[in-house]
Amino acid sequence: MSLGTGVSRERSLRSVLDDLQAAFQEGGIPALRKAYHQAEHMSLARRVAFRLVGAVYPVARVLDAAVLVDDRIRELGPHLGCRAALNELGFPWEVSLPPEDVSALRERPLVAYGNHPSLLTPFLVLAALDRPDVRILAVDSVARLVPHLAPSLLSVVPTFDRRARPRLGLGFMHRVGLSLLNRMEPEVSGDAARAQNRRALEEAASHVRDGGCIVVCPGGGAPGRWFSGIGALLKSLGDESDRSSLLLAPFQEQNCTYKLVYDILASRWPSSRKVARRRPPIRIVFSRPVPVPSILVSLSPSAPELTGLLESHYKTLFREAARDETASGKRGKAEEDQTSDF
Repeated sequence: MSLGTGVSRERSLRSVLDDLQAAFQEGGIPALRKAYHQAEHMSLARRVAFRLVGAVYPVARVLDAAVLVDDRIRELGPHLGCRAALNELGFPWEVSLPPEDVSALRERPLVAYGNHPSLLTPFLVLAALDRPDVRILAVDSVARLVPHLAPSLLSVVPTFDRRARPRLGLGFMHRVGLSLLNRMEPEVSGDAARAQNRRALEEAASHVRDGGCIVVCPGGGAPGRWFSGIGALLKSLGDESDRSSLLLAPFQEQNCTYKLVYDILASRWPSSRKVARRRPPIRIVFSRPVPVPSILVSLSPSAPELTGLLESHYKTLFREAARDETASGKRGKAEEDQTSDF
């Protein structure tokens, strides 16, 4: 390839990204999807640029999936819409709620918190919690990707440079996706981001005080130390004089990764999706909720210290649950083997 051709393709790719950014900021995901499909059929150079992007990230199918999710939420509401979209997109999934706590999880003032290992996390949580007052603390771009989900979101803004290279632990394909998405977003100063995040936390605390449900993913969808927003939220709730009805509910998304989601979305043939369905189903598992005050008894930790306590407790809780489930599975297998001898 000549130097001139390489420069031409680089300029073409940059031009495509600039056009997509303008469409996204003007009209969100529907406008971005339309601009993407239109640009894909323009000049030869642009077709080459799109194929280069599509070779490492299923942009078109991710955009199509976002539009489908948005349509179902518009038609059916967040809970039923997310359930319908997950099924239509071919994701095998299931929910596990502690039977004795189902009514509490769906009726009491609640702060639900857990991991965020895939693109599906907010939709799985909404599908699991059949209550109309769920609000999720989510990065601001989610509201533009799925506009009809916006009433269920409290937008926060990353205080780091979004255009910097994403963390290695995310996986190559998701790093590519984040890099493309981050190019779509306008730059926000650190002071403006922190002010927006304080407002979101204040609104979240007010929502819980009024009896609602807030969902937080403190790890921000990446491996590493948790962000301290959940600690700040719980401290503000812990300062309330009447907090006896508040519950804290850990959850974990299991058997899912960003790569698995992209693989299923990128599958062009029904046989590929059948292979995905033979995998263990994606699970959203809720542990038993506990009263918020029990965490703050005889302690007065700072927000980062409280976040660290929650993170340690969370990891221990689900590590022990996984160990118990493995032991239970082995006991069941042993019983089957004994039964088969007769």
